[in-house]
Amino acid sequence: MNQEQVYIEMSHKYREDFNQNNDEDRMDKTLCAKIATKLTQLFSILCSEICINRWSYLNNSVYEHIVKT
Repeated sequence: MNQEQVYIEMSHKYREDFNQNNDEDRMDKTLCAKIATKLTQLFSILCSEICINRWSYLNNSVYEHIVKT
């Protein structure tokens, strides 16, 4: 092989490696995005439950206070 053919072969190999790494990075980023979305949804649900429970507790406390007085 002459110098030009070696260069062409090396550039093809580099491009294949680069594309494979980009695909892996893309999959990692997609997975991270999915995990982040799920965590956000779970956090939102958790906060909603806490607020609902707190509000329910406050309503019951106020109701009991009114009934007792």
